[in-house]
Amino acid sequence: MLVAQKYAEFGMTGIPLAQAIQGIPVPAAFAKNVGNDAAFANFYYGSPLNDLTDGPKQQKWLALYKQYYPDRTPGAFMTYGLPSAMAVTRALEKAGRDVTRERFVDALETTDFDSEVMAGPIAFAADRRDGDRASIFIKFDGKVHTLMPGVYSWNGRDGL
Repeated sequence: MLVAQKYAEFGMTGIPLAQAIQGIPVPAAFAKNVGNDAAFANFYYGSPLNDLTDGPKQQKWLALYKQYYPDRTPGAFMTYGLPSAMAVTRALEKAGRDVTRERFVDALETTDFDSEVMAGPIAFAADRRDGDRASIFIKFDGKVHTLMPGVYSWNGRDGL
């Protein structure tokens, strides 16, 4: 929040400002706390999801949550946990009924799937423990979220 405040205060709004989703978990509260509309003239944030948190591609998961918890409202980060649970479930299924730590790790190292939640595939390997390497970007003007075109991903090698 302080970065966005100083960004506007120093008149830097002609330069795009990109923020990680962790720093703007509740965008409306973030905008209110920044307290300066000028800070959002050229403001973007990244997200590992495949859509806005309430966008069309996330509706399947939000509806599933509401099916089991009709009296609750899913939080903004509810869908973020789903791919982790999916990966563990897939690895346990691959490891079989007599699961050991070694069989589970071996199974997880061959896990590669489209979660339909995240911007890119969830993939692990013997030398890859970060299952997600893709992100989208969203322009946020302090009120409206606009999904930007494209998915940005890292191959795990370039830029090291």
